[in-house]
Amino acid sequence: MKTLTAVAVSASVFFSIASCNNDSTTDTKTSDSSTVSDKKMDSASTSNTLNEKDQAFLSDQVGGNYAEIKYTQLAQQKSKNAEIKDVAKFLETEHTNALNELKDLAAKKNVNVPSEEPQDAKDKYKMLSDKSAKDFDKTWVEELISKHEKSIAKLEGADISDPDLKTWVTNILPKLRIHHDKLMQCHNKMK
Repeated sequence: MKTLTAVAVSASVFFSIASCNNDSTTDTKTSDSSTVSDKKMDSASTSNTLNEKDQAFLSDQVGGNYAEIKYTQLAQQKSKNAEIKDVAKFLETEHTNALNELKDLAAKKNVNVPSEEPQDAKDKYKMLSDKSAKDFDKTWVEELISKHEKSIAKLEGADISDPDLKTWVTNILPKLRIHHDKLMQCHNKMK
């Protein structure tokens, strides 16, 4: 009987120790896992936010693309020149794609961006829409050439730190140069 009691106590002590070690190991793993998970979350939230300068840059680009889309739609409605209408349609598609990329990036980075063009673009739109059909094409092409030159210069000199935003700039610059070239071709044919 004493032997049976000794075996039962030994077994009980063994299972208690094993049980404690499993809990301790689980706690350590859980604790380590939480720490790793917390670090991953901290890293993810850092990469999903933009500093103020990058936020302003992103918002500016969104507003600029809204303006381009409006200008191109106006040209498609108002111009009598088939080539300008074709270029405007091409630019509308390109700037709509760029706008969608920027809005996706803004959502990913938790940045609120404008939902329309800025006031100065609205003023230019009104000026363009008030032009006579005779003067519209030349003024429209010159405005868009100037706008693309400014956009290209701004993007080439952009001091941004977010890698996703840098990638967007790298990808959009060649497209803007193509836009500029198409607009210049239109302008040269109008002379």
